[in-house]
Amino acid sequence: MHTSKPESQPSSEHPSIIPENPISQRIACIDWMRGLVMVLMVVDHAAMAFDRHHLDEDSAFYANAGTMALPAAEFFTRWITHLCAPSFVFLAGVALALSVERRVIRGVNAWEIDRSILTRGLIIALLDPTLISLGSGRWTFQVLLAIGVSMMCMAALRRLSTWAMLLMASGWIALGEIVTGWVWTPPGNSSVQAAFLVANYGSSKMIVKYPVLPWLAVMMLGWVLGRHLIRFAAGQSKVSGKKVLWSCGTVGLLVFAMVRGINGYGNMFLYRADNSWQQWLHVSKYPPSLT
Repeated sequence: MHTSKPESQPSSEHPSIIPENPISQRIACIDWMRGLVMVLMVVDHAAMAFDRHHLDEDSAFYANAGTMALPAAEFFTRWITHLCAPSFVFLAGVALALSVERRVIRGVNAWEIDRSILTRGLIIALLDPTLISLGSGRWTFQVLLAIGVSMMCMAALRRLSTWAMLLMASGWIALGEIVTGWVWTPPGNSSVQAAFLVANYGSSKMIVKYPVLPWLAVMMLGWVLGRHLIRFAAGQSKVSGKKVLWSCGTVGLLVFAMVRGINGYGNMFLYRADNSWQQWLHVSKYPPSLT
């Protein structure tokens, strides 16, 4: 006798209404974001290959970051690509949420979902200590490790409510510099352990540029947006993803201007040397600052 598997009851976090055709409908604002940062990434990598004046030691991690010359063209070519890593990690959270939360709504076994997340995250994370490290000639732990480990963490964190996830992620982005300051005094290296979590480390044998906790916070914010997009598609919210991005982007720019203007906390110890536009935009990516 065939017995159908009972589906789990939808909670307030998982809307019970599913769009009739959720897979074939593209979300234009997400595609636009992804496409834009892909173009910017190509610009940066092309500059690395063909411009001998290309700037790359422009974060709090590097000793001369606060005093180095910032010629306009080279600086701006580098600076625009600071948008890439946050966007890619954020969009990874959105895509993962869209995939996972729909499976939750349909009653797919929780362990099956967790196993899928853990496997995908592990494969991505292992690319840095294997293929990437082999090509660089040293142990290289960068954005793929941060994305992969963050995905693995989401196997557990996905059970949080949307508000809890939003508060945790926003809290780290706003206050994480305090924790970083406990274990690292820039410029230069932190301990290797601290580098994997909140800071940076670099030597001829190993480099760690993307600590997990700040980038996990960004992925969690992406997951929150993914949940909202599902609610919007199900008719349970009147606020579109595009409106959310416009609103949050406006708030983000205001916070950037305020924190950069005060020139204190929130800059990950990389402060403005003067009022030139280069110095206003000269923010730390390694490790990532609030600005």
